[in-house]
Amino acid sequence: MSTLPGIEIYAPCDPVEVALATLTIAANQRPSYLRLSRAGEPCLHTTEPADIERPTVLQHGADAVVLASGPIVGGMLGRVIS
Repeated sequence: MSTLPGIEIYAPCDPVEVALATLTIAANQRPSYLRLSRAGEPCLHTTEPADIERPTVLQHGADAVVLASGPIVGGMLGRVIS
């Protein structure tokens, strides 16, 4: 999908990001792809992200930086905390 010129790809990690991505896609009228999972991801955000097109810090730490997107974020957070 990313090889198509001008397409925007969204891979939300929780229901909060799904809602925000849907509103963003409807408002911008550009070609977009919304990747949804059927796993029933938990809500990971405590507040609504300011911008769906920018990275969001879900947990601060001191030892490492972990980047993830889409439905694997919840599982990744569970492993980082352990």
